[in-house]
Amino acid sequence: FEVCDRVVLRTGSGPGDILFLLEGGPQTFDHTHSDKGEFILEAYGERFAADPGVIRYQDPACANYKGTPYHNLVTLKGRNQDYRDPSHAVVLDRVMFGPRCDYISADLRNSYQAFDKYRRRVLFVRPHFLVILDDVAAGETGLEWNYHSCAPIRDIDLPAGLVRLQGEKAGMILALGSPG
Repeated sequence: FEVCDRVVLRTGSGPGDILFLLEGGPQTFDHTHSDKGEFILEAYGERFAADPGVIRYQDPACANYKGTPYHNLVTLKGRNQDYRDPSHAVVLDRVMFGPRCDYISADLRNSYQAFDKYRRRVLFVRPHFLVILDDVAAGETGLEWNYHSCAPIRDIDLPAGLVRLQGEKAGMILALGSPG
């Protein structure tokens, strides 16, 4: 969607196909969430990366779901995005589509005043593999990678930095790494 800088990658249009969405573009502040740069992922009927959406406006907890920690994004000490330049909240540096793989490189730094760097790269090797790499730097400690999934966690190996999710027809491995 070139008008709003959202990127959708799909293997098909039927139930059970792989769907990936990257929320790009400017932040408008009109009935929106602090979620610029987040992603969602569905594969083989499993929701591996979910957007919490809104349950009901009558529920006081629904205000929480607008916050950055409730989206698949990095935060600093759980704080919401505080846009350096909301008109360029996510800058798509490179978007390439091909028969075997798709690639996205997005600069999310303008969505965070405290971040020196936030680059999100996505490589989709068709038809089964998706790699998301976040490169983030901030002038203070307290980076948190927020991830929301509906798929069951099979195991967590903290020393190795691995989290395995396993659904009925597909699985996913989250590998976390940091030099510090």
